[in-house]
Amino acid sequence: MRCWNSPPLWNNPDNPRNGAAGWCGSQSADVSSVDEGDYYTWTIKEVENALRDNTDCKLACALYDIAELGDAPQTAPDRNVLFEALPLSAAAKAAGIDEAEALKRLPKIHEQLLKARNARPAPPVDENLYVDANALMAAAQLECGRALNHPDWVETGTKVLKEILTHGIQAGAGANGSRMVHVLLGRRVPGAANTDGGVGLAQDEAAVFAACTVAFEVTGEVYFREQAEASYKRLNQNFWDPVDGGHFDRIAGVNAEPLTSLPWTQKAYMDTAEPPANGLIAQGCMRLYALTGNLMYHDRAEATVEAFAAGMPKLGPYAATLTSVADALQNGVTVVTITGESKSAPVRELVETAAQLYAPWKVVTVHHESNEKHSVSVSVETSAGIKTAAGAAELKAILSGSSTEKK
Repeated sequence: MRCWNSPPLWNNPDNPRNGAAGWCGSQSADVSSVDEGDYYTWTIKEVENALRDNTDCKLACALYDIAELGDAPQTAPDRNVLFEALPLSAAAKAAGIDEAEALKRLPKIHEQLLKARNARPAPPVDENLYVDANALMAAAQLECGRALNHPDWVETGTKVLKEILTHGIQAGAGANGSRMVHVLLGRRVPGAANTDGGVGLAQDEAAVFAACTVAFEVTGEVYFREQAEASYKRLNQNFWDPVDGGHFDRIAGVNAEPLTSLPWTQKAYMDTAEPPANGLIAQGCMRLYALTGNLMYHDRAEATVEAFAAGMPKLGPYAATLTSVADALQNGVTVVTITGESKSAPVRELVETAAQLYAPWKVVTVHHESNEKHSVSVSVETSAGIKTAAGAAELKAILSGSSTEKK
């Protein structure tokens, strides 16, 4: 799907609405109780009124599958969700023009449709910056940015995660340990404390922990390793059950947050719209173990999976996050270690190659080593042993084999 300059869910730190970098919680589908996503969808008549050119209309309708019968026949039969239904060449043929002409017309079509849509009443935006969702999004930006060679995505993910770590940790008093807030208000009201009430939820801390391990892998910044280790300590202090294993969903006992917490605790391990706290913690522990070699993290990942092992087979795909950790525990992690000048072209090529190729539970690390010749060395460690690669082509062959070899 393509969306043209949709209402911004991204907040710039200089934006006075929120004053913190991150993504807003959501935008409603509807303006009122009587419309069915009218802001986002189109009828043929609306497209004709916006474009006012017969060829442009034919091209847009063919390319974005706009028809008399739309995509919600039961509730809004004439409204269409725009998506790229055909290659541009096929849409151009349907409009009676060649592909080059279609390519020239598209910017104007987008501009006119955007202008028409911006004239509509926009659904409200939940401007809260939720810590768990922002941490997960930051991790995705970091991983995808490296794999797809988008340094701006890596920069964005790094920026948001540092924003959370700077403004989202609330110091405890007395016996209470530090804990993560749920809504990142940042500098919305200068000098004001966070008053959203949602403090000390495992889902927020787990998402931040997992994101910090991703950030440490992608950027190599020691800061993120230290933050991941600090987050792990908070998870251990505030949520770990030393009797039956697993992590509770909120702080219990003397560390509880009585104004906002439910009067009971649970241990989230089932995947829903988001990965569960225990799954994120186990994944973060496995990644940190692979990056540091510290067996403590391996053991905590194993103990977390074991705490829920009995119920996992019944959940099928809804136990995907923990199952992936069980796979890593049984079959091992693929660790790619690249040694050389971290910013040199050979190292960047190797990192890009390693990041783009799939291998089960793959971790890519760069060990900076200054040398005048920009020479590099690569090792790939799997449960089958350690292999070395002389360059990107050999690394690609090794990783391609590691995704299919029997452990």
